[in-house]
Amino acid sequence: MTAYISYHTCLETANAGGYLTSSPLATGYNISNILDWKTHTGIKFASTGGHFIQAGPYPGSGPKFQSLGMIGNIGGISSVEVSYRDDPADAWQQAIFYTIPANQNVVFLRWDDPGRFNYWRITFQGVDADTFIGVCILGIAPLELRPIGTGFRPPVYEHYDSINAQGNAANYLGRSIKRKPMDLTIKQQGITQADLHGKWINFLEHAARKPFFFSWDNENYPDEAVYCWTEKPQQPVYSSLCSASINLKVKAIKS
Repeated sequence: MTAYISYHTCLETANAGGYLTSSPLATGYNISNILDWKTHTGIKFASTGGHFIQAGPYPGSGPKFQSLGMIGNIGGISSVEVSYRDDPADAWQQAIFYTIPANQNVVFLRWDDPGRFNYWRITFQGVDADTFIGVCILGIAPLELRPIGTGFRPPVYEHYDSINAQGNAANYLGRSIKRKPMDLTIKQQGITQADLHGKWINFLEHAARKPFFFSWDNENYPDEAVYCWTEKPQQPVYSSLCSASINLKVKAIKS
């Protein structure tokens, strides 16, 4: 059971350099919408079927991507594929292919390091009229977490606030419900000085400003990834000599 956090996206760099393109989008939707980390803004494609988002050419040797995070109304998409190449004349090489289960609206994928390449493409099959991609990140290797200890509440279903209506004879008349984010606590202990400064500080600085993707058991339940954000500063604490612990309290949604 290995948990991962993905938060870095090189698509922002591609957009700044004018290297981010896509299949034709519906009127009023701009490709930059997938980069603002907001779930209520995003993109719709102009037609159904197969579509793509492409980044490149990158200057120099190009980035090496190892993770994909995506959230939106994407349960109608049949599959997503990440591929790469070094030259426009080269054939696309597959980094990962994933069949999206019905009604899964958060996707978190990771793959082995393929090296640095100048062109990267995300291909979607089965796009329907309701498909809406709110956030899409293509980034470096995700942050691999230490085993998550006892007390963790896995994000297996959406949470709701409800107001129940009851009749005179204790009859149940129905309820009004409103979806709410789940409260998660991600606890990490025994973090070495090297990992704290080499991995965690960069992530914590990101989490103070922007959301991120979290997969709590990527090998066994990749479809249960969530989209998270913090509400208060998250500081590491020394729990023993030369090692730190982090008690990351976040809000999480699955769609």
